[in-house]
Amino acid sequence: MPADSESTGPEALPSAEPGLEPGEKPPINPRQKLPKSARMPAGGPYQRVFAVRQVVSDSTIAVHCLANGLAQHRLGLGVSKKMFRRAVDRNRAKRLIREAFRLERPGFGAGLDLVVRPKTREFSMASLRESLRRLVPKAEQRFGKPLQERPGA
Repeated sequence: MPADSESTGPEALPSAEPGLEPGEKPPINPRQKLPKSARMPAGGPYQRVFAVRQVVSDSTIAVHCLANGLAQHRLGLGVSKKMFRRAVDRNRAKRLIREAFRLERPGFGAGLDLVVRPKTREFSMASLRESLRRLVPKAEQRFGKPLQERPGA
């Protein structure tokens, strides 16, 4: 085996961060996590969001919405065992959705509880971010006001 082929493996790749060994992951910066205040608590809020049946969707995700009267949107995740049989796949889907929401959150308004449900098993971070950029403003426009304030409600 030639000596050059040994330098092309993953071990030979330079690390993205200075001071890290090749292949070592950088530590998670706590400031880069979605804050607890931006997450929906389990239980009641999910039931209220699903009961109202206000949904915007595309081919990648469906976003269930309900006005919450808070200064920011809260994210809930609806990743089902029916769609993702293995726990590792469900957890990966939740991580991707949470990170896409965190990255797009500065461009969003405020005041909605959003439950994001994937509609396909195969999606990428880019497709999630694009879907959120398109669907969340649409949801803000259609469902941003509480039910009592909306005409026809």
